Amino acid sequence: MRKFFLMLPLLLLPHKAFAHHALHRHRHYTHRHTEVGLVSFYGSHWNGRKTASGQRFHDWAMTCASKTLPLGTLIRVTDETNGRSVVLQVNDRGPYVRPRILDLSEGAAYHLRMLHAGLARVRVVVLGFRKIHR
Repeated sequence: MRKFFLMLPLLLLPHKAFAHHALHRHRHYTHRHTEVGLVSFYGSHWNGRKTASGQRFHDWAMTCASKTLPLGTLIRVTDETNGRSVVLQVNDRGPYVRPRILDLSEGAAYHLRMLHAGLARVRVVVLGFRKIHR
């Protein structure tokens, strides 16, 4: 009964007070969230173009694109075939080809040794979040 009285002020607030939550398109990701799936990379033809975060894309930077992770998320990507891993920052949106979960920069793909294959099965672990500087 006590919980009801504590929640009562929230029920009396206008619906617009919660509108910003409806606009939030991403799940709340916690530290150490893990995901497994296919990744690809995008290369030098995107070099210099603006990303969704407002930063310029640099093909050898340690960055990636994700449809679901918030911009600025720091992740560790580990190739499940060879065990190599890199730490990346999400600064763009994509990939738009199913069933891929990330698009890596060419530099990240190089460090994972997946340039020739083009695709890799990886494990993604959220390490934290960092504000993006434009």
